[in-house]
Amino acid sequence: MIDQLVNAMRACGDDLVAHGFRVADLAVKLGRHLGIDDASLTHLSIAGVLHDVGKVGVEAGVLGKPGPLNHIERRQMEHHPRFGRALLHHQVHPRVAEAVFSHHERFDGLGYPRRLAGTEIPFLARILLVVDAFDAMTSDRCYQAARSAEAAFDELMVYAGTQFDPEVVVAFLEAVDVEPSIVIQVA
Repeated sequence: MIDQLVNAMRACGDDLVAHGFRVADLAVKLGRHLGIDDASLTHLSIAGVLHDVGKVGVEAGVLGKPGPLNHIERRQMEHHPRFGRALLHHQVHPRVAEAVFSHHERFDGLGYPRRLAGTEIPFLARILLVVDAFDAMTSDRCYQAARSAEAAFDELMVYAGTQFDPEVVVAFLEAVDVEPSIVIQVA
């Protein structure tokens, strides 16, 4: 079943699939650093590959749009976690589906689709958010050129505690062996 979902994602573009595999690799590396168990690492890997599977329901013109999305396009894009969970329902472990559903929740509660905050957000989703953002920032996209890894790390640190779980950000920097250039303050 996972292969069929990956093939559906490939129809949206090879970049979507490559992004998923990069996110899975980074997420597992981070998960190992955090000491999570083997079953959770497996769930994290699958969720990483499939975190954007819901984008198969987004119009191609929206996915490949080179400029900013308008309100309607943004709403369509923000629906992809919900559609992804629906596609995965009864196909994968519930923790995988929940991580996919929650990977755009923000630590400060301003994310989507449910506006969860802090530890209300499933742990695997908090990991996915950090590595997904890092890979998005360091990859060429139709709407932006890739940033350096250092610039992406700096941005993760700036938004640790608001967008991202600060402990996950610090662990990610440790897992990939980077010295943060910005000191984060955790309340």
